[in-house]
Amino acid sequence: MLLRTSDVLVAETGVDRVAGVTVVGRFVTSQTLLQKWVPDRHRGRVFGAYETTQALTLLVGMGVAVALEGLLGVIVVLSLVGAVWSLAVVVAWSMLPHGKYRARSARSPSPCPYPRRALENLEVTILRASPV
Repeated sequence: MLLRTSDVLVAETGVDRVAGVTVVGRFVTSQTLLQKWVPDRHRGRVFGAYETTQALTLLVGMGVAVALEGLLGVIVVLSLVGAVWSLAVVVAWSMLPHGKYRARSARSPSPCPYPRRALENLEVTILRASPV
């Protein structure tokens, strides 16, 4: 049975809405964590580096996808993208603390699971790399 173009567009729009919710959730989470963990005096630099890196990787990814599409075809490229996303989910899941940290309470006011020393080392690294 052949689908009409309007049926495909309706299905595509529905899938886009569901995918958009997950993408927005990731953006909100990552930006919230950056705001909580980065000291105020370095927040502009860190957000600038974060957004620039995000834009550049998106640009590179689009270029690679276009080059691969010409060589392999659309179906293969989309299958590869799906495989990469699946691998990313597995890696991210394995990096989660899985019960190592308890919920915030009056005894543990910091939402950051990383030791303060690690954050200070990050701060020193950012300062050394900064041209200002």
